[in-house]
Amino acid sequence: MASKKSTISVQITGDARDAIKAINQTTGEMMTLQQKTSSAVSGIASAIGSSAIVGKAAIDAAANLEQSIGGVDTVFKQNASQVHQWAQSAAQDLGLSQNSYNELATVIGSQLKNAGMSMDDTASKTNELITLGADLSSMFGGTTTQAVEALSSALKGEMDPIEAYGVSLNDATLQAQAASMGIEDLYKAGDRNAKMQAILAAITAQTADATGNFAREADTAQGQQQRLNAMWENAQASLGQALLPVVTQVTQKLTEMVSWVQQNASWLTPLAPV
Repeated sequence: MASKKSTISVQITGDARDAIKAINQTTGEMMTLQQKTSSAVSGIASAIGSSAIVGKAAIDAAANLEQSIGGVDTVFKQNASQVHQWAQSAAQDLGLSQNSYNELATVIGSQLKNAGMSMDDTASKTNELITLGADLSSMFGGTTTQAVEALSSALKGEMDPIEAYGVSLNDATLQAQAASMGIEDLYKAGDRNAKMQAILAAITAQTADATGNFAREADTAQGQQQRLNAMWENAQASLGQALLPVVTQVTQKLTEMVSWVQQNASWLTPLAPV
């Protein structure tokens, strides 16, 4: 649509006796022009809207993935490329879409970093915990995401969710774990890193039987369904990534059209009939 303002010149003729008739005729012409303009705009919007509905899920998936990739880059920095590789294979390995893996990794990684873990260890431990979440979900039910969220809660000191997966992390257990690691004094003093180490060690010890369970149950209906769901979400994101440039262009044109309507609102609005 052209950005230049249009000028409509309507000549009103008639003597005093025909003034009202001439004004009414002019008003009618303006209303007809407005109706035609509105119809054209409505038609364009409808066509665009139909296309948007068809690709909305794909576009949303692509936008979410774009954001979660940025989250991984921010948290893991120089180790982000390794995390991206794990995310790309997560659908088959863990029953998680790339975006879901990224989102979980961003949260877990942030927690480990904030507790004082080194950057190199943070990346590998994050992947270990997400993998453990997949194993726990295959053994006790639920989704990988739910299991990883329970592990995340444990790192924050919220122990109730992890109990659903056969893990007990009361203070006595953690103190004993810290003592066996030679960090009991730090644990009692409230050192965040010491507490995190004790929690992670206790979780590892109590979930030994679950390790590798997701891979062992790869051929079960539940395992296959999780993989299928993850692969479908990845496929939607791939389609959305192809559509995003088109959506950007359409949005730009719509913005230009709305701006044009605002600038020409005075002549698009018909005169009130006399």
